[in-house]
Amino acid sequence: ETGLSYKQSRWHANLSHAADWNGGRFHHIGLIYWIEELSEQGKGEDEAEWVPLSSLKKLTPFASIVCENIRAV
Repeated sequence: ETGLSYKQSRWHANLSHAADWNGGRFHHIGLIYWIEELSEQGKGEDEAEWVPLSSLKKLTPFASIVCENIRAV
């Protein structure tokens, strides 16, 4: 979907979280993997880019949990 590929992945966590956010009720499920040797393999259907976590201003509740989970490692 993004045109990104990787050499190897390793499972990190399965996360599930339900929360009220922006006037709605959301349930997110995430399969979190560590990846190695990320590379761009051409243009994908969706855009993706890597940014420092510190540059993100507002995260969904689930994205906040994912970031906290990653920082704890």
